[in-house]
Amino acid sequence: IDNPDDIGVDGRNQVQTLMFSDVAGFVGISGQLNAEETVALLNEYLGEMTAEITRADGILDKYLGDGIMAFFGPPFTPGNHALAACRAALKMDQRLGQLREKWNGQGLPPIHARIGLATGEVIVGNIGSEQTRDYTCIGETVNLASRLEGVNKYYGTSIIIDAATRDLLGKHVAVRELDIIKVLGSDDPVRIYEVQSLMDDQTARQKELSEKFASALVDYRAGRFFEAEREFQELGGEPWNDAVSRIFLKRCMMYSMSAPKDWTGVYIMDKK
Repeated sequence: IDNPDDIGVDGRNQVQTLMFSDVAGFVGISGQLNAEETVALLNEYLGEMTAEITRADGILDKYLGDGIMAFFGPPFTPGNHALAACRAALKMDQRLGQLREKWNGQGLPPIHARIGLATGEVIVGNIGSEQTRDYTCIGETVNLASRLEGVNKYYGTSIIIDAATRDLLGKHVAVRELDIIKVLGSDDPVRIYEVQSLMDDQTARQKELSEKFASALVDYRAGRFFEAEREFQELGGEPWNDAVSRIFLKRCMMYSMSAPKDWTGVYIMDKK
């Protein structure tokens, strides 16, 4: 309102960090509640998550049912917008954990959410009809962030970011490199990472897991599937019990019997 020229309602290219968040299995959750309880639970969840986004100077773009689309970047997000988005995502995950404890005491079902973040150039502007318009972002980065939110389902993770976001974080956020993938609808490989914590909050266990997993990933990408299989098997069992490693273990067992031709280490996702 104070600086309307900064908004660029006619459309402009800007580098932004896009966030998509979604509740895991909300249809099943809503089936356990009546209409009033469902709306109350969803409103409390969306309200608390939106509060964390706005505290980090993010812009709520829209609600998508139980999902959230938000973006971080100029002119609204000062400084490092990728770091602001990651901080918001971690705060959202932390706050949701607190809410689950509260809801459990009230006999309500637990809610778990997935978050995807991607950074890149998008078109920002006032988009819509003469009757209704949204100040929103469009472009491939938007699509990628949406896809990465869904990729969490495959890996059993909560927060996934792309390499462009990772490159802007510096040493402020602890991440674990997960994979190189092609998301549905794209031919471009994307290096993806799991966000663990802020760097100062990273536990010794998280750090050691990242290091061991990185070592196994080197063997996997080099096509040394027998060696990688042993490493992922260790991480998939006790005491690590790492779900991502069990996924790679299955791949290694399959590839060791029939290695893909022209192996590049890129995994092609066939689902959203």
